[in-house]
Amino acid sequence: MSWWNLDLQDADAVKRLIKLERPDLVIHPAAQPYVPAAWDDPWATFEMNVRPQQYLFDALLASRLTPRIMIASSVEVYGPPSDTGDLPFRETRPTMPVNPYGVSKVAQEAMALQYRRSHGLDVVVARPFNHIGPRQTMSSAANQFAQQIAEIEAGLREPVLRVGNMTAQRDFSDVRDVARAYLGLIRLGEPGEIYNICSGQPRSVQALLDILLSKSH
Repeated sequence: MSWWNLDLQDADAVKRLIKLERPDLVIHPAAQPYVPAAWDDPWATFEMNVRPQQYLFDALLASRLTPRIMIASSVEVYGPPSDTGDLPFRETRPTMPVNPYGVSKVAQEAMALQYRRSHGLDVVVARPFNHIGPRQTMSSAANQFAQQIAEIEAGLREPVLRVGNMTAQRDFSDVRDVARAYLGLIRLGEPGEIYNICSGQPRSVQALLDILLSKSH
């Protein structure tokens, strides 16, 4: 196994990578994934999420390769539900993003399906919902809660938690389960199709905090 450290916004670097490695499988989750950062700089998020995918696809075509490709989109393409009858979200639901990050993901999906139609790329699209677990940055609510609890236990801060909207409900999955779902799509997904990746069980942010608190001392 070899590792490359490169900028996916560098078209020549991506071409060199594809030419040398000649992959049979490509899983493409690289992105700027955080909604607040997308609001701060919408165009940078759009470029970081859309441009590398085009470079990847063009490099594969230039090398005359036809690997199985999985593109990681996001639940953010759906936007909020209009009412409880709008749930659960199905893959057939129209995309109605309400933030720049969601818009960038809609663009990624549209490009992937266009390259499927125009060039015959063997691509499937995953729409993962919220996932939590090892190696996430501190931008996620779960990690922020966990850090605060750990610091309180260590006596590094006062015993007061800073929280946001605790009634909001999300579909949380462990990131390792999401990774297994990605592998499942690589093996079994139909080319040109879109798949939700989720638990199907909504949980409030309060419930998430309660689980963390139950593990504390």
